[in-house]
Amino acid sequence: MEEPLYHERQSMLFCAVHALNNLFQHKMFSRHDLDCFAHQLAPDHIINPHKNLLGVGNYDVNVLMLALHRMGKHAEWFDSRQDIHNEALSDCFGLILNIPTKVFRMMPVGRHWLALKKVGRRWYNLDSKLKHPVPFETDESLKHFLHEKLQKGGQLILIKDESANHEEE
Repeated sequence: MEEPLYHERQSMLFCAVHALNNLFQHKMFSRHDLDCFAHQLAPDHIINPHKNLLGVGNYDVNVLMLALHRMGKHAEWFDSRQDIHNEALSDCFGLILNIPTKVFRMMPVGRHWLALKKVGRRWYNLDSKLKHPVPFETDESLKHFLHEKLQKGGQLILIKDESANHEEE
């Protein structure tokens, strides 16, 4: 019997924390950790540009990338003008998707981070807004999901091992 997947649920605007922990499949980072990363990125700013002014999360990509780097991972932006191929996904540790959020499906009000990870032979949507991880039946259904999100303003980040990144150079 397979072990259940680790899945944190959404709390306030801490989707970056949840996406990272869901990606690594355990509680790797806390709100405090990401607040410290945001401070490291802007130590002399009274108002930190890398997180929410009220201290309820909403971390930007720089904080996320620093956290990934600390874990030996490399974040590679996916060019949404390209098609998603199996080769692009094959050497990924996981995926992080940043999607626009809307009120009542109309007005954009912000963005949301979510993780996608392959466990065994199957990809899972580990979005913290979901009640539980949702498996993709096939790689094609994952690619269709990603294509749909990218068409609606989503941004995709491929997460790879740092060592694999250095080998390519």
